[in-house]
Amino acid sequence: MPVEPHWTAYLTPVIQFFAAAAAVFVAYKFGKIQAGIAKQQADTAILAAKTARNKLKFELFERRLVMYDRVYAYIDTVIGQGKIVAESDSEFLTSVRAMGWITDRSVVDYVHKELRDKMIALSMLTTEIENMPVPNQARAELGIKKSVLQATLYQEHDALARVFEPFLKLEH
Repeated sequence: MPVEPHWTAYLTPVIQFFAAAAAVFVAYKFGKIQAGIAKQQADTAILAAKTARNKLKFELFERRLVMYDRVYAYIDTVIGQGKIVAESDSEFLTSVRAMGWITDRSVVDYVHKELRDKMIALSMLTTEIENMPVPNQARAELGIKKSVLQATLYQEHDALARVFEPFLKLEH
């Protein structure tokens, strides 16, 4: 007499099918969750990169602004004193050397050559005036030249702003 299989033998393939289907469903859900997490991480990384880029722009802007302020103040010091002061001059030259790293060559050349040459000329003129006897026609003429040179240096504030302008923007 043939033996009838137990009823569980009929259910086993059905149970295996549903177990496999449940495993696929769970894997699909976890995969979808993982994909969402990966997208969030990618978005966060993009925002972090933008933040870092903006921070770098801001730090460069701040450093360039400090350089601009130093040169501007140094022009005022030289105009006010009528000559180059050794203590301020060493700070100025240090700033000019560092300027090459955060601006371009045109700014360094302008400040170090054009601007500094005018400051040296004013300083030499002031020293020459100081070494002349008081009532002297040549001294009066040199005094006029000194005033003109001081006025020219004062106008360099505008030129300095034009030279630094491309570097004093957060977009640069």
